[in-house]
Amino acid sequence: MNPVLAQIRGQLPNETASFGLLVRGKVIEGKRPAYIQAARFAQEAARKESGNIFYRFFWDPRDPLQFVLLEAWQDFGALVAHFESSHFLQLAQEAQSLTEGPPTIDVLLEL
Repeated sequence: MNPVLAQIRGQLPNETASFGLLVRGKVIEGKRPAYIQAARFAQEAARKESGNIFYRFFWDPRDPLQFVLLEAWQDFGALVAHFESSHFLQLAQEAQSLTEGPPTIDVLLEL
């Protein structure tokens, strides 16, 4: 299993619970336009995925290179399918040359 998926799964009560993710990262100076293009493509495709509840990128108004991705999934299987999708794989590949390293990911559970 993908190590990021394993880390997320380890924080879930079970594989059928819905959950959210708070993803934060930083874009390399001068790469923001390319990152915006890649993120918008992935965002549009991810929102059409079965099992996706919410998927949207934001910028920190105090730091225009700091991005935040909020996403919510119906269950763990939906996230696994997302990680296998062509648009996710493309964004992950492009992000390697556009960001300052891997993002931080916080798992969010419903109340």
